[in-house]
Amino acid sequence: MLADFREGVQRASAAPDVRVLVITGRGGSFCAGIDLADLDGRDAADRGGVPSESDMLLVGCAKPVIAAVDGPAVGMSAEFTCQADVRIASTRARFAGNFGQRGLVPDTGAGSWLLPKQIGLPAALRLLFTGEPLDAEEAFRIGYVSGLVEPDEPEGTATELAGRIAAASPFSARPISSSSTTGRHVLQRNTSRTREPPCRNASPPKTTRRAWRRRSGNADRRASPDAEPRAR
Repeated sequence: MLADFREGVQRASAAPDVRVLVITGRGGSFCAGIDLADLDGRDAADRGGVPSESDMLLVGCAKPVIAAVDGPAVGMSAEFTCQADVRIASTRARFAGNFGQRGLVPDTGAGSWLLPKQIGLPAALRLLFTGEPLDAEEAFRIGYVSGLVEPDEPEGTATELAGRIAAASPFSARPISSSSTTGRHVLQRNTSRTREPPCRNASPPKTTRRAWRRRSGNADRRASPDAEPRAR
């Protein structure tokens, strides 16, 4: 099922006629998370380490993602709601990153990286350490979900919001999502590519390195009180 979900997200991300992606569950539940029996069959080396790009599946989606949560979102599925750009929840929704209770860590890195940005570090750590569920009212109060509706209404509300987002420029959605998710790290990476050397001691472009060194040496020579006079 997880493989099918990944394939569906990647297909929607690449489809030119898809403007917004809405993810949801069925039958009064969002998702119960990964099957722990699946973890038993994995090598220990595959159950930890730095999350890969494929783990941040929804963060990497080229379209805005709305999570419509109408029931429990547990474990990895709670991580997927964290990766969504917008979350709409019903009053029966709850979010539980119960990794600490299972001897695990957040699957995708969303809980350890995105969640503190969304609700603050102390609140995020409390939830991660204890594994206690976050109910819908509290999630709305602290800003984790942006809309709180009655049961059976999240999907319709999310679809209506998706229509409003789709009516805006498609060229703005992805940069807005990327810059909001990664923040100043994107800004630093982009500006570092164009920033001029701030002082003479900074390394210059390779094509001018020889001329720069020649000018730099002459400047040092003129500045030195022991420099011998040069004939003109």
